[in-house]
Amino acid sequence: MSAPPPVPPVADADRYVSYTPGGLATSSVAVTFPIYGDGTDLLVTADGVALSTGWSLASASGKPTSSLSQPITDGVINFLPIIAPQTITITGAIHPRQLVMPIAPGIARREFNQTVGYMLSAMREILRVANAAHGGTVGPPGPVGPQGPQGPAGAAGAAGANGAAGAAGAAGANGANGSNGITAVVTATIYANTAAGIAATTNGQYFSVISGSTILLYQNVSGVATYVLTYGSNGGVTIRQVRSWAAANSYINTIDNAVVSDIANAVNIQWNHGSTMLVSDTLYNFIQSTLGLSGGAMTAAYTAMGAYPP
Repeated sequence: MSAPPPVPPVADADRYVSYTPGGLATSSVAVTFPIYGDGTDLLVTADGVALSTGWSLASASGKPTSSLSQPITDGVINFLPIIAPQTITITGAIHPRQLVMPIAPGIARREFNQTVGYMLSAMREILRVANAAHGGTVGPPGPVGPQGPQGPAGAAGAAGANGAAGAAGAAGANGANGSNGITAVVTATIYANTAAGIAATTNGQYFSVISGSTILLYQNVSGVATYVLTYGSNGGVTIRQVRSWAAANSYINTIDNAVVSDIANAVNIQWNHGSTMLVSDTLYNFIQSTLGLSGGAMTAAYTAMGAYPP
């Protein structure tokens, strides 16, 4: 039995690759970054829409991915049926887990490197989301890049009087909407689908849509829902994360004092004895109302909660 290949270094780059077929039929694309886990640890989108079916992860070697050593370095996304989108993106979306604990004594160098590579790759993906939520760069600006001659990309990503945009941001004809960062996320209300978001926004405005276990940020570009980035999770945050966020922002006493003492009250039960919180929960709406947060501000707060230890 041959020895497994060395574990590759973790590059100082986003775990993300984008393709522009331009409407041509596409049966497969390569994943250019190491894959830790399986297909559930990737987010595949076509024209900004997350695909939950119609694709599978394979190895360019032709061997079953389940038989390969981690990480998979020659990943290929196969589409069935064949698709013909304008754009395709593959984004790393590791779901941290360890289903089996090793019991053998000692640890080999490759096992150590694989474990460290797994953790650092997950951290790179968290960093990409954090940069998006706080105004940092998130890779290629894509279809929401500069739209007019007065909107050149500024190194610091701040919107100036002349409409300078951040490295990852989109600038309007007069330089509005200077970045894809915190301004877009905070003002992006969550809607049921892209059609509802387009109907409720005007050209250049941002909105969000829940897609499976993720929250996607879109921009209304001339009446078309244009995907910007994935910046949150609809899989829920733990109550510990909610409390940690509240304490860090000096909200803990305000929320505690607002919760009624009735032990049968739904908010009381979830706040004091619950395990997780979803955007659809009564506690989510209670915190937003108690703190007087807008829909977009609460969405950004919910994303920030997920950064705290669970």
